Amino acid sequence: MIAQLLHDSSALLLNVSPAGSPASSVTLGADGSMAAFVPARRAMTWQLTNPTGGSVVRERFWLTFQPGEIRVCASCHGVNDKDQAGNPPPTNQPQALLSLLQRWKKVVNAPVFTTRSVASADGWILESSEKSSAGGLLSSTARVLYVGDNAANKQYRSVLHFNTAALPDTAVILSATLKLKQQSIAGTNPFTTHGNLLADIRKTFFGSTVALTLNDFQATANKLAVATFGAAPVGGWYSATVGSAGYPYISRTGTTQFRLRFTLDDNNDHGADFVSFFSGSAPVANRPQLILQYYVP
Repeated sequence: MIAQLLHDSSALLLNVSPAGSPASSVTLGADGSMAAFVPARRAMTWQLTNPTGGSVVRERFWLTFQPGEIRVCASCHGVNDKDQAGNPPPTNQPQALLSLLQRWKKVVNAPVFTTRSVASADGWILESSEKSSAGGLLSSTARVLYVGDNAANKQYRSVLHFNTAALPDTAVILSATLKLKQQSIAGTNPFTTHGNLLADIRKTFFGSTVALTLNDFQATANKLAVATFGAAPVGGWYSATVGSAGYPYISRTGTTQFRLRFTLDDNNDHGADFVSFFSGSAPVANRPQLILQYYVP
């Protein structure tokens, strides 16, 4: 078995580790103390590192923690009258633990922000011709969004437009979820023939204007495939978790767009195979949703 860096998602979410620090690291308190959440029933070891991740002092043993266990090390040889430097045992309140608990409180009490796709800037775009990879026809007023292909093997893509300006400017995103409500399916269900339904992200908007344009079909994304939708809807809703790589592109001061597409542009059967989702022009309860959980440092 090969040792790995700490990769438990809950621990990584809760531990205090500023941007630019070595992978899986936690920040020392101003007083030199350290505190961290770690997964239970896993063999663990750790080391003090320099800013580039190089080892300075390494723990010599592997330890395993039980669920709910809190383990404290006052200092090296802390059970004796003095530590190895000749100093008495520390009596200060560890600053790292205070910082860790402050972050924990913010995360567990994090508010949820839900916004719905805006009708004036979302819609579907149809490819100009098979394999052109360019938009040829669009609708920004339809009550549905199309994703899949038509009988001429042209690909459908759709754009979602969310106003995320209500987020605090310093909001730290903890989770992001996209939800789409299915309206109907034409032909063969593309979830069975066209691969995964993916979402690309663009901070503010795709292309050169906030309004839906043909160029949005192929416009550059900030990040491709930041979310993959599950193939089985729940109550008619498809959901996708936006990966953390997409968080920097969720605007705190303006708008955020996602572009929907299947992995496979068409299945070359000269039959229309697409799924219809309700758009921002549909009744409010059916509109696409972006659900964000965040905290303010």
